[in-house]
Amino acid sequence: MNRPQQPPRAAEAPETTERSPRLRGQLRKLYEAMCDGEWHTVQFLATVIGAKECSTSARIRDLRKPQFGAFKVERRKAGNLHHYRLASGQRVPIGADEVNARAAEAVNQSKRDAKARAAAKAGPQLFGG
Repeated sequence: MNRPQQPPRAAEAPETTERSPRLRGQLRKLYEAMCDGEWHTVQFLATVIGAKECSTSARIRDLRKPQFGAFKVERRKAGNLHHYRLASGQRVPIGADEVNARAAEAVNQSKRDAKARAAAKAGPQLFGG
């Protein structure tokens, strides 16, 4: 009885010449956001790529896996926050203009949210003392 041949599992996948052959969806957006060489928190990256923080954290781990390019992701801790970036020499900007636009919008939205929270905390303003 002949069985159909199974496709190779991720660990047995054939090698390709391209460094990141499987970067799609959230993983590709994350890679593009991290190409700038700057340190980023998971919160910031989640906002930029439009995903939950737990998904973003999982995608950071995925970048380190061989089937997704085996990138070296550096981590540093500042207080209670962890910051991540791609190690130098591993950044190839893909759609950098779009990533920069998303990052700028995320920063602007964060500032608007902070102002709204501050205004809500302050309560109603009375004029004329």
